[in-house]
Amino acid sequence: MNYRRLVLMVALLGLSPVGAIAGEYEYSRGSQFPGKGLRKDVEIRTVVTEGGEPTEYERREVKFFPRKGVDDIPVVDGMIKRDWTLTSQGKASTPKAFLHGDKLTAHLIGFRGVGARHNDRSMNHPAPPAVVLRLPDGSKRTYTRGSLSEADIKVLMPIFNKEMARIRNSALKLKYKVPAGFRATFPDVAKPGEPGTMLMTTDHVAWGGGSQNQPDRLRPFIGKTPKDGEIYRSFLREWMENMWTLYEYSGDLMC
Repeated sequence: MNYRRLVLMVALLGLSPVGAIAGEYEYSRGSQFPGKGLRKDVEIRTVVTEGGEPTEYERREVKFFPRKGVDDIPVVDGMIKRDWTLTSQGKASTPKAFLHGDKLTAHLIGFRGVGARHNDRSMNHPAPPAVVLRLPDGSKRTYTRGSLSEADIKVLMPIFNKEMARIRNSALKLKYKVPAGFRATFPDVAKPGEPGTMLMTTDHVAWGGGSQNQPDRLRPFIGKTPKDGEIYRSFLREWMENMWTLYEYSGDLMC
């Protein structure tokens, strides 16, 4: 019997800039580091009154708020304006002045975090990332999963899937190899539920671990049934590749 825990190997590959076609709205742009230059659409803090030397006690005034691109988001071409239907969770994080019952009229700025086309339980429901909306006063607010209605999710998922495809197609294409040491530690010699170890790979990520559930613990990677295990592994493949894609696009993988 092999109950070895699941181990994750992520390949740190080289990076290349990811851009959009001219005029195409980038729904994930807010996750990117600015790089060598600052973003022209984001206002920096402004020193109103200079102070004295560091050792001197002098008044120094700095304007922190409001700033364009941070506290005041302009409406630009490509932003979708919609009457969103909020759940009780979504309404709890929204100023009452902007609510009309359970409706909120706001622009879609973009996405935040990682999502997938389906969830990890039944594959019948999407697993969207958090959504960033521009409120009527120009401020932005993040709505996490469970804040928006099913009808809203049906509108968002095609946009999200297209955005992920754009980022992935523009990313650097390198062939990834599982390190020999990792492959030796977790040889792919057993099917889920059989004694041994298993290795699962995607373009950038590899998982290795024991191929059986522990006696006192059900591992979702294996599942209660073969179908349950495959549903979870299918979700995991997509989710991890989306995570890699987003991190490469944002600059989080730079080292």
